[in-house]
Amino acid sequence: MSTPPPRRCHYRRYAERMDRRLDALDRRSSWLGWARLSVVIAGGAGAWIAFSSGGSGAGWAVVVGAFALFYGLARVHRRVEAGRKRVRRWQQIKKEHGARLRRDWDALPPAPSRDRQSEAAPPPDEAHPFAPGLNLTGPRSLLRLIDTCATEGGRRRLRRWLLDPSPERACTLRRQALVKELAPRALFRDRLALEGRRAAGSTTDDPRRWSDRALRRWLQGDADPRPLLPWVLGLGALGAANVVLAVLSGVPAPAGGVSLSRKAPAGRRAACARAARAPALQQQRR
Repeated sequence: MSTPPPRRCHYRRYAERMDRRLDALDRRSSWLGWARLSVVIAGGAGAWIAFSSGGSGAGWAVVVGAFALFYGLARVHRRVEAGRKRVRRWQQIKKEHGARLRRDWDALPPAPSRDRQSEAAPPPDEAHPFAPGLNLTGPRSLLRLIDTCATEGGRRRLRRWLLDPSPERACTLRRQALVKELAPRALFRDRLALEGRRAAGSTTDDPRRWSDRALRRWLQGDADPRPLLPWVLGLGALGAANVVLAVLSGVPAPAGGVSLSRKAPAGRRAACARAARAPALQQQRR
């Protein structure tokens, strides 16, 4: 009985570890869902009892407490769901690596359909001089086997390299140098693929790739000031609230003048009055 290669065993153990982690996240997500439902039911019942017996103050206190607890659970639940999606995508990437080692074509991402007129669907290659004979493209081809590109642009570039190799020696050496530099950076490549799938909204049932054209448009475009508008409005409202609170609390003016509040202590009002009458008294003495 032959022993499987170490890398193949590594991917299998990694997939099993991801399965256990997904099970733990699923249980935690289910528990948080039931906890949120329990908070809603208990908060509604508690608020009804408090309004009926303890008055409006106790009722509103129960409502605010239940809402705060529900909001906290919702935020934690959202993070858990995001973690589940991330682990599933990461697990799918590792499973695809193992499928490439085993030449398991059914477990690999499906080849782009030629029926869809999109940037992901390249033109047919039947007229190419050597692509059909060497199985460079197609459902069981070299392109599908080595295609781990994170973006559609990367896949198109890889396809051009296979179908239209450059005869220039310098270009070939430059590509080999790039491949040699990226070959040991397996974690970097997997993280890039993970972020690309997250940005594209890829799932296990609907694999997608990151659109490099959208990324280039975003990089070349101007910054959108709209995301900063809520922060500016919030900080402006906070500053206005600080001014109002300063006026109501009787904070003295920065120049040492009269207090801004009418509810200042009697001693402070008397001192301010004496300071205001001092110039008039000095003028009378003269």
